[in-house]
Amino acid sequence: MLLSWLQSTLSIEILTRFLGSHHTYELWGKILSYFHKQLCAKVRQLHVELRSTTLENRTVQEYLLRIRLLIDNLVSIGDPLPLNQHLDVILEGLPPDFNS
Repeated sequence: MLLSWLQSTLSIEILTRFLGSHHTYELWGKILSYFHKQLCAKVRQLHVELRSTTLENRTVQEYLLRIRLLIDNLVSIGDPLPLNQHLDVILEGLPPDFNS
């Protein structure tokens, strides 16, 4: 009964990924594994975006807001960035004129 209920709550696109489960624990394990992989991929993507964000043609305010957005996204998915790394990211993305 629980297996049927879980299957009925899944969208068609997602449900097709989990066909063949005969027990609730099998379905739940597949769901957990699938979304864990998706979450890990998102974390990697956000870290790459964070490390590649530079001042470029932005104002300093836009630059800092972009970094804040990426860090907030990481926090929202359970991968907060320590403050010292946050500062490193900001400083690494600034051009040489900001060295002093």
